Amino acid sequence: MDEQPKSRPNLINRLPPEIAFKILSALPDIRSLQAVVLSCRTFYSAFSGIKDSIANNVLLNQVDIDVLPEAITMSAAKSTLLPSFEDGREREQAISNFIRQNVAQRPKPPQIWPLDRSLRIGRFHSCVEQWAMRYIAHVPAADEKCTQRALYLFETYWTLFRKMEENRKLSQQKRQFFPSLSREIAIYLVGVEDFIMADIQPVIIELGDKFEFEWFQGFGRRELVRRATTPWTEGILTLGLERLYQITTAQTSDDRECVRAILKNVQKYDDTKTF
Repeated sequence: MDEQPKSRPNLINRLPPEIAFKILSALPDIRSLQAVVLSCRTFYSAFSGIKDSIANNVLLNQVDIDVLPEAITMSAAKSTLLPSFEDGREREQAISNFIRQNVAQRPKPPQIWPLDRSLRIGRFHSCVEQWAMRYIAHVPAADEKCTQRALYLFETYWTLFRKMEENRKLSQQKRQFFPSLSREIAIYLVGVEDFIMADIQPVIIELGDKFEFEWFQGFGRRELVRRATTPWTEGILTLGLERLYQITTAQTSDDRECVRAILKNVQKYDDTKTF
């Protein structure tokens, strides 16, 4: 009769909490942290006790300290509750204050991040890394950190000005944004924006011809072909980096259906309307 193999003790379950903390804190990114925490009770228990501290350590492993101020600014832009569009002047002032306090002055990282903020930035940084790799492949001399900083500022800009068609003119605030940046980063931001538009252009034209989007049939297609800076092309940029990356990497029929749903509702970006 064959002998039954002896079960071996699970050494991970015997890890002291301080060792589990060090292991979790050394992980390279937030996605890895989430996977490891859910892999066994030992790591889950270690994480549950000091979530903010561990997530903070992992985020610092993932996002370079030179890029972190722009990541903080982007996160703040997405979470800041601005006055409603009906309160036009208050909203203008709030955006001006935000640019002055968070763009012109690069914020310092806090010592400990709230867990939800670390998770949001960590997940978004994966998208930033993908866009940065694509851009550097196109412009090999580009600096990775400057490229990532520019990508976060791209997202910040189009977050602040995403719904200007519902607001009065914010031309003063738009003019305030770029001079708030260093000359080097402003140049990177322009280059990144041009590259993104060129990268998504073929996919959008192909799907626009196939599905005959209402907005695409008139000036939208012509402006995309010309790659001009126009209300329609800027309207596409307001979709943000994650959706734009989803558009440019769509391969399967399911991917294309998701992109179809995104592009169907693209709105013309119009800062000429007033109350």
